[in-house]
Amino acid sequence: STLRQCRVSLCGFGWGGALSLYRARQFTVHDCVLYRAMNGIMMQECTGTRLLHNTIYRTRAHGIIINGGEDTVIRNNIIYAGGVSGSALYVAKNADAGLQLDYNCYLDTGTSALITWLPLAGKFPTFWDYRLAVREQDQHSMSDDPLFVSTVQGQEDLTLRPESPCRGRADDGGDLGAHLPGG
Repeated sequence: STLRQCRVSLCGFGWGGALSLYRARQFTVHDCVLYRAMNGIMMQECTGTRLLHNTIYRTRAHGIIINGGEDTVIRNNIIYAGGVSGSALYVAKNADAGLQLDYNCYLDTGTSALITWLPLAGKFPTFWDYRLAVREQDQHSMSDDPLFVSTVQGQEDLTLRPESPCRGRADDGGDLGAHLPGG
């Protein structure tokens, strides 16, 4: 199954995610924009899940949470979290089996951990701290401001400005993040 070209914005939501997957099998989330939610994508015990070309912006906690499961692929995404209690990426102790992360842009504002990687009991404040500890993941990824057209609340335009560092950085030479019709 595939969820493609969706846009989800939530203002007042409990702990859940804009998108919550529980025991999903061979499920793909492609070209979705998730913003102003508590968490972007929450995955619990999923197998073969693929997150491709999504934009996650200004979550109040985590951008992506992976708890359990195996063979997850996360590529070509912009994961920009903003909560004081979360991380752009949170990988639980039992969630790294077959995990493949690459060609992503991570950014987090106001937190102490850009990436939480519990298989190593690590909370990494910078992308480079994470890359030194978890060398097999995100070899072509980066941490930078994606330079969206507008981040004004209620007037968000999460397409990339021409000078964005996310342009041309995907594994296919295209842009990172979601590609939606009409921008």
